[in-house]
Amino acid sequence: WPYLDQFEGWKNATGSGAANVTYSFKGMSARANSTSDGEHSDYAGSGKNNMFFGSAAYFSTNNIALNGATGLTLTFGTEKYSQDAAIGSVFTKSEFRIYISNDGAKWAELTDYSFAGDGTEGRWNIATAHFSVPEGTEKLSICMEVSVASVYRMDDMKLVISEGGTVVDFSAGV
Repeated sequence: WPYLDQFEGWKNATGSGAANVTYSFKGMSARANSTSDGEHSDYAGSGKNNMFFGSAAYFSTNNIALNGATGLTLTFGTEKYSQDAAIGSVFTKSEFRIYISNDGAKWAELTDYSFAGDGTEGRWNIATAHFSVPEGTEKLSICMEVSVASVYRMDDMKLVISEGGTVVDFSAGV
């Protein structure tokens, strides 16, 4: 269970916008147990190394080239599993926050996303956010942050061109 800065086997960016992608993170490790294609998964995950969010953790994928695209869909597999009944194992959007940025300085939160396994206990499933960025947005960074340590995992993150959805106002970011 190496921390991400100790092992690069988790890096596998592909696609037309991936040439200059960089990553930043804190409190993250790569895991090969409880995989996204295992018995606790409700989607056809890759089963490769997944990202485990430890204490005060975040994971950011930076400098994704948009090549003129404005309508986008972000998907990723995720699981919440806790052995502490007080915390529970139901995925909770307010604990798993997604931010996007066009400059790496101001971050707008994507609150309008869905989790296919809404209400299920300790199961991998797909989260999806449909959004649109302003014309002229050249690159995008995506940051995922959790507020509860050592219960969330993420795998199979994909950003694809689509019809879009919720319009992002980067000027309102923090």
